[in-house]
Amino acid sequence: HHLTDEQQYQQQELVAALLQTLDPSATSDTQDEDSNLFTCPCCSFVTADKDELDIHAVDHQDCVFSCRHCSFSTEIWSRYSRHLNKHILLEKTYTCSHCSYRTKTKGSYDAHMRTHTGEKPYACSYCPYRSSQRVHLKIHVRTHTGEKPF
Repeated sequence: HHLTDEQQYQQQELVAALLQTLDPSATSDTQDEDSNLFTCPCCSFVTADKDELDIHAVDHQDCVFSCRHCSFSTEIWSRYSRHLNKHILLEKTYTCSHCSYRTKTKGSYDAHMRTHTGEKPYACSYCPYRSSQRVHLKIHVRTHTGEKPF
C-alpha cells in the first residue's frame, strides 16, 4: 500500500495534531518542531515516520493517554487516536473569505470557491460544456453516451 506525498503529509499532520493534544503534564514534549521528529510520550523512542510511531505506541502497556479537550483517557493508543480524530475534525475547517461557508474537507472548499471565481475546470469531451464540479460533468456526459446508471 503506497501513499501519495499528499497522503503522507496529511498523516504526518494528523499525528502532529494528535501528539500536540497529549496532556503535557503526563508526557514529555512529543514533537521537535524544527526537525519534524516525533517522540513517544511514554518513552524515549524518536522517529520521523508517523507510521513507526503508531506501531511503536500500540505496544505500550504502561502509559495512559489523556485527552486535554475532555475527560477521556485510555491505555490503548488506537482508541486514543480515534478519539482525538473527533476533536481534530471539529477544529479543522476551511473557511471561505468571501462568505460564511465552512467545511472540513479541502475538496468541498475548492468546489465552493469555484462558485465565487466562476472557474469551470471540467470539460466535456463531446461538446463545449464545462462544469465547476466533476459530478455535474459526469451527469452531463450521460446525455451523450445514453448511460443509465440506475
